Amino acid sequence: MRMRLAALAAVLAFWACSELPTYPAAETVSVPTTSVLQKRSAYVMRPFLPVESDDQSEVELSARSAVGMAAAASVSTTCVFEDDVDEKKWTLLADCTTDGTILIPNGYTLDGKKHTITAVDPSGGHFLGAVILNAGATAEVKNLTIIGSEITGSGSTGPPDTRLRGILFNGASGKIEKNTVIGMNRGSGSQEGNGIEIRNAPFDGTHPNTVRVEIKNNIVTGYQKNGITANGDVYADIFKNTVTGLGPVPNIAQNGIQFGCGATGKATHNTVAGSWYTGAGWTASGILVFEANGVKVEHNTVTGSQSGLVAESWCWYASSADDNKFSHNTVKDADYGITIDAVGWSPPYSTCAASASNNEVDHNEVTGMNNPGSEGIFVVSFYVTGESSPVVDGNNMSETEIDGHGIDAVEITSGDGTAETASTWENNKCTTSDPDGLCRAETDDDDEG
Repeated sequence: MRMRLAALAAVLAFWACSELPTYPAAETVSVPTTSVLQKRSAYVMRPFLPVESDDQSEVELSARSAVGMAAAASVSTTCVFEDDVDEKKWTLLADCTTDGTILIPNGYTLDGKKHTITAVDPSGGHFLGAVILNAGATAEVKNLTIIGSEITGSGSTGPPDTRLRGILFNGASGKIEKNTVIGMNRGSGSQEGNGIEIRNAPFDGTHPNTVRVEIKNNIVTGYQKNGITANGDVYADIFKNTVTGLGPVPNIAQNGIQFGCGATGKATHNTVAGSWYTGAGWTASGILVFEANGVKVEHNTVTGSQSGLVAESWCWYASSADDNKFSHNTVKDADYGITIDAVGWSPPYSTCAASASNNEVDHNEVTGMNNPGSEGIFVVSFYVTGESSPVVDGNNMSETEIDGHGIDAVEITSGDGTAETASTWENNKCTTSDPDGLCRAETDDDDEG
């Protein structure tokens, strides 16, 4: 199988977590042609470069104003907030529009009171950046609907902070709760358009100043790239959200929920659907753990997403996707139900060995659509360029029911584990595997229900 990197190279200048080499405008790379490797590596949403403090200090805050909005002078808005100074709370008084970012003062709560903010293009231009953004170290957004369906443009080519998002917390702790974010989408293939995003430098897997954000009971639909994203030195509690992508599309590989580049936390009791890329070379995913360790993904339902649950490392930003837990999830109608993989890239792409090790996969239900070439659980290490040695070792797959795939269970590693793989497979109810021995034999108890 061959993967085109032209589109990837085009976005890295804006989306890289840290300084990386300059990539060629287009390059063709090869993946081994083993039949089960017709699985395509999940295409991740690149995190933005950190916002410089000067960028925020240049914004004039309209303190205690009747409008109650912090925005650049050029922003035109009809949004009016009641400003409760004692409670540090803005209350949106009516539905409104804005053609630029609304900044929440430090320590404030923005309560939308179920009103709607519609993002619109400014006269002679296009909406750039986030609709709602923190202006300090803590913030809260609740009970707000944000609509971006009137935004146009083929995509931002300016600084990273011009990338489209609904709600963005940059370097801030807080809560994002009971909001609805609709249509953060330019209708293009540019790698932007996230419904809800939290991020905090650094993005290398270290945690010098972790921010903590609760993202709960939100509805996110119609986004362009990712529904909910947590990147960098963050702990995200992503609970009971409904995230719905565009379904099969040819222009962009979406991810419903993403933990990336060192993020940690948990995703529990979420409902995720509709991430499917019909183009060549990459896949979309329901819940993606990319170069992030210790993430718990539990009790979620993922439907109609090309790759349901993914733990993956390329060692481009952080080195590993280790010690994650996928438990008690339901994955339906996916070509690749649960994937654990480490992908090797030679310099200048990567200078270390990627790792996806010691992950736990247990008590999940994975149901496919009987598509040829699909896999229920897929564990693999392989290289894309050069001869680097990615590490996939010590993963444990247990007590998972798998059905409706070309092959129910696949592992391409070698070691002292089950069936001479590098993993342990215990008591998984499935029918077909490569190599043999990853599924347990059916018993009379199984037949009895």
